[in-house]
Amino acid sequence: MSEAACRFYAAETILTLVDLRAMGFIHRDLKPDNLLLDAGGHLKLADFGTAIRVDPETPLIHCDEANGTPDYFSPEVLLSQGIGGGSYGFEVDWWALGVVIYEMLYGVTPFYSETLVNTYANIMNHANILKFPENVNVSDAYLDFIKTCLLSPNFLLHVAGQLTVRLCLTKLKVTVWFSV
Repeated sequence: MSEAACRFYAAETILTLVDLRAMGFIHRDLKPDNLLLDAGGHLKLADFGTAIRVDPETPLIHCDEANGTPDYFSPEVLLSQGIGGGSYGFEVDWWALGVVIYEMLYGVTPFYSETLVNTYANIMNHANILKFPENVNVSDAYLDFIKTCLLSPNFLLHVAGQLTVRLCLTKLKVTVWFSV
C-alpha cells in the first residue's frame, strides 16, 4: 500500500476513533481485519465484540485479562493481566492504530515474534525493539507519526495505577504527516 493510501486510512481511522471515544467506548480490537471498506473506498470499523463503555468521569477500565488480538496489544493491556489486574483507557486504541499503520506499509506488525511470549516481550520493550525496514522508502513524517503513536511521551498511559504520559490526540491529528 502506498504511503498516501496509509495516510488516508489513518485519517479515517482517527475520525472513527474520535467518534467512538465521544460515545464513551474503547474498541480494544483495532486491527486490519476489523477495518472494512465500503463501496466508495471509505473505512468502516467492525467487530465491537470486545468494545467496552467507560465512565466519562473516569475513562479507565479495570481488567485482569487481555481483550483483542495479541499483535495489537498495548503495554497497558499486557500490564493489566494477572493477579489484581490493572487499568487502561482510550490509549490502547491509539497504540493499535500505530501498529495497524505500520503494518499497512511494511506488511508485518512491528513487534511480531514466532512465540506469543516473545511478542509480548517485544511490546513491553517497544522503545528498544521498534525498527523500520530500510528497504521501504517512507517519509520522515510517516516515521514520526508511527513514533507518536507508539513512543511519544505525551499521551495518558496508565500503568500500575500511576499516570504517565504517551500521546495526545491533538498532537496526533496535527502531525506533519497529515499536512502533506
